[in-house]
Amino acid sequence: WIGGFGTLGRRAGVFLYNHFLCDWLFSQSDKVIALSKSHLASSKILRKYQDRTTIIPNGINPRDFEISQSQDECKTTLNLPLDKKIILFFGSLTPRKGPQILLSAMKSVLRRHPDAYLVLSGNGSLKENLIATATKNSLKDSVIFTGYVPENLKPSYYRAADIFVLPSLSEAFPLTLLEAGAAGLPIIATDVGGVSDILHDGINGFITKTGDSEDLAGKIVSLLDNDELRKEMGKKGQMLAEQYSWEKVAEETERVYLDLTRCGT
Repeated sequence: WIGGFGTLGRRAGVFLYNHFLCDWLFSQSDKVIALSKSHLASSKILRKYQDRTTIIPNGINPRDFEISQSQDECKTTLNLPLDKKIILFFGSLTPRKGPQILLSAMKSVLRRHPDAYLVLSGNGSLKENLIATATKNSLKDSVIFTGYVPENLKPSYYRAADIFVLPSLSEAFPLTLLEAGAAGLPIIATDVGGVSDILHDGINGFITKTGDSEDLAGKIVSLLDNDELRKEMGKKGQMLAEQYSWEKVAEETERVYLDLTRCGT
């Protein structure tokens, strides 16, 4: 967990978890399932247990994101502007997920593309600050804060969007990137955690520099400038998402449990 912010109770809890409890739990395990090779390599705790770790990513049901409604129909249903290019963010509105970086990037994006429109979906500790920042920087007409989005509406938001952005400061294996890929969206994200397992730079989207709002703005503008590039990257993202179906993930997970059971008998 990322420390250094929150209440005194949260800071103390995170410190104890990171320095004692997490390490002890791993040391008592027979097997560890990690979400990605990059997360395993970068984690100070996990990498000590590589000999007992198996990589199994999260999964999705790609069919859930194949809906019959058109982009305009979804925009109408969700009360999003029909004449705007939608930039979508799904995640908690907390520093780790980087919505503040995306909001900052919008100032530069709008200078090149006044038709850009940012949808920030989720709740979190930064929400009120982000709303105030949007108002202060005259962005409130180009940004909407949806709050929590129920699972049954998520495919409609993906279908309404043109680009999906996740400028996180840290991740393990962000499921939203798979969902966006399954929905046929090009992706822009930072190269943290397991992101590089899902996002191949220049293939199904772009890698952006961590914490760099100007670099992020440039990548967004590049995609907004090129309709064909967005479509091509979206198609490749759909193909990649097929590799992460829950059926495949379940089979790999079952195999781990069965192997442990055999070892114990």
